[in-house]
Amino acid sequence: VKLKYAVDLTPEDHPNISKRLEDLGNTFHIRFERLGNLSDLEESIVYKHRANDSIPDENPDKATYLNNLGSALRARFEQLGEDGDLEDAIKQMRRAIELTPEGHPDRPMRLNNLANVLQDRFQRFGEIRDIHEAISYRRDSVEQSPEGHPDTSGRLSDLGASPQVRFIRFGDPGDLEDAVTCGRRAVELTPEDHPDKARRLDNLARSLRVRFEHIGELSNLEDAVTQGHRAVDLVSDDHPYKPVYLETLGLALLTRFQRLRERDDIDSAIAYTRRAVELTPEGHIVKSLRLNNLAITLQTRYEQFNVLDDLEDAISQSRTAVELLPDGHPDLPGCLCGLATALHSRFRHLGSLEDLEESISCDRRIV
Repeated sequence: VKLKYAVDLTPEDHPNISKRLEDLGNTFHIRFERLGNLSDLEESIVYKHRANDSIPDENPDKATYLNNLGSALRARFEQLGEDGDLEDAIKQMRRAIELTPEGHPDRPMRLNNLANVLQDRFQRFGEIRDIHEAISYRRDSVEQSPEGHPDTSGRLSDLGASPQVRFIRFGDPGDLEDAVTCGRRAVELTPEDHPDKARRLDNLARSLRVRFEHIGELSNLEDAVTQGHRAVDLVSDDHPYKPVYLETLGLALLTRFQRLRERDDIDSAIAYTRRAVELTPEGHIVKSLRLNNLAITLQTRYEQFNVLDDLEDAISQSRTAVELLPDGHPDLPGCLCGLATALHSRFRHLGSLEDLEESISCDRRIV
């Protein structure tokens, strides 16, 4: 309240107006990260835009303001999925790097932030140059970090996440090995009480599961489950990334069930994935994907144990996932596929022609 009052009392041509606008925008962003209210993020972006408009390029703080605005725009993209926010975030972060000279202590951090949004855009649209550029910037970020810098482990973890994403798309085994190596080194360098320890464990767990799926060594999968459990256990339910860690662990347990067929694994996979859905705020862009993952896990248990309630639940979760996505959304075909599969399974179980017709209708939409 005091910061907002100070801004309201400061003339637009006052020499401190840009700093007060930036401080207010940062405060709204901090409250958004703590409480999750989208209105705070909206306010943050408004004030950060005003701060950037009021500060000249030659001011040494300009790059910081641009980077912070880009981070807020990325946060809104993660919430709402608006492509314009992603493009704007990339624009602001590129400009921040242009204004940051080589050797500046903040340059590695800004390179890594730009890599984050480029990777987001790759995952959204599949443009190969985006993931190549993201990995290049991540390497530069690690290489330019001073020896023993406390943020090096985080940048290594992010560097591990990018080759994993590229491997899933293009299948280069070298990317997968880089992902696991960087991820494991990042975990080793991060103290147990570090606030980002769980995130780095989660990145490693994802890479290990992907490596198991590629080369079939069960030790990788066992390690993925172990690291996933560690990540989940380190954070409370009100942590903003708890649903991410629960989802990762659920997928690892589902994969192990598919390999070993132990009932505890599929039961736990459903429980963790369901909790991930419950902890994901309404309106969040990934809600539909987590619902779809839950539906797939329920369908898997139905196929193994033939309990109709699981199939009914899978159809319900799939329907909700589909309803949450607008036509043209890149995740819609995958969610429709899950619904079509579950409906076809119920047709085989109960013989209802209505289920078969709806399954065909979903397949037509996918095509």
